[in-house]
Amino acid sequence: METQTILKTFLFLHLLGLIMIAGSTLINFLNYKQFWKQYAIDREKGIIIMQIISRLTVLTAIGGVVLILSGIGMMAATRGVFDQFTWFKIKMVILLLLILNVVLVGRRNFARLQKTVKAAGEQSTGVMAYLKRNISRFQYAQITFLLLIILLSIFKFT
Repeated sequence: METQTILKTFLFLHLLGLIMIAGSTLINFLNYKQFWKQYAIDREKGIIIMQIISRLTVLTAIGGVVLILSGIGMMAATRGVFDQFTWFKIKMVILLLLILNVVLVGRRNFARLQKTVKAAGEQSTGVMAYLKRNISRFQYAQITFLLLIILLSIFKFT
């Protein structure tokens, strides 16, 4: 197979992975807004929304794997030509921040939210406000990281 065809195939997969991550991140953001509204009104509806949200994390994870593997494939197809550019180095740092944000902040807060919702007592109001604030910050950071990655991919500078 020709190198250009291989490169374009990896680029297609790379964009597909990015779309999966960005789309599921945006959907999660909107679903959590709905969760907070519904949970305040009807706890059971809130729990149903949370169950739906938890299933979407698989889509994000698959997108992440596709994104990383296709990125490695593109680097192999171009013999690492991109790693010399400043925009690429910045993009990799932002990607690392995005991953660390998921691992260190997102997972911990989402797990704590699920635990708090299951326990669900009146004493959990302060904890819920704390989690709502943290999850919101996490989601805004993820959206910002994704937008920066997209911008760096489009406006490549040396």
